[in-house]
Amino acid sequence: MMKLKLFFIALFILFSCNSKSKEDIAKKGRVLPTSTKSNQSKPQQEIVPQAINTAPQLPEAVNIEVLKTGTLIPFRDEGGVKVVTITVNNLPMDFIFDTGASLISISETEAMMMLKQGTITKEDYLGELPFVDANGDISTGVLINLKSVEIGGIKLQNIKASVVPNKIAPLLLGQSALERFAKLTIDHKNNEIILE
Repeated sequence: MMKLKLFFIALFILFSCNSKSKEDIAKKGRVLPTSTKSNQSKPQQEIVPQAINTAPQLPEAVNIEVLKTGTLIPFRDEGGVKVVTITVNNLPMDFIFDTGASLISISETEAMMMLKQGTITKEDYLGELPFVDANGDISTGVLINLKSVEIGGIKLQNIKASVVPNKIAPLLLGQSALERFAKLTIDHKNNEIILE
């Protein structure tokens, strides 16, 4: 737990000491990740966030209205899981489609990259959250706000996500985004997920 706190303190110091402004980054362009396959090539223990009563709340502007517009998302089967490409804070990333995960989940690696690029800031930090993995082990992670999550052309705003205290944890597309849709259907024949 102390290691995780020190990690985020170091990230915030790095971010606040960075002399480049967001405008400088925008002028020069961002280096986007091409894939996170290396993070997903080895099977990992699923880390399931559990809600706590003391978690900070999202900004008041959050709209939790269920979307009724349909969209198709192509997926790839990789090692028995469905992998989809979504855009998080304007960065395309590959996520495992996981209806059993309560939140979108990213690893420390992606969080550090997003912090360095300015796509998440210290203002997006919402607090700490205990996680229980498949073995029942409890560890502490970080809860953040993602300003935008685009899934198949539909843009969601202010989505809760967890940063897992593991550098190689897989990225999970969980219920904090999926619950915004009224219905989802998996079309195995055409390798598509239909969100309505």
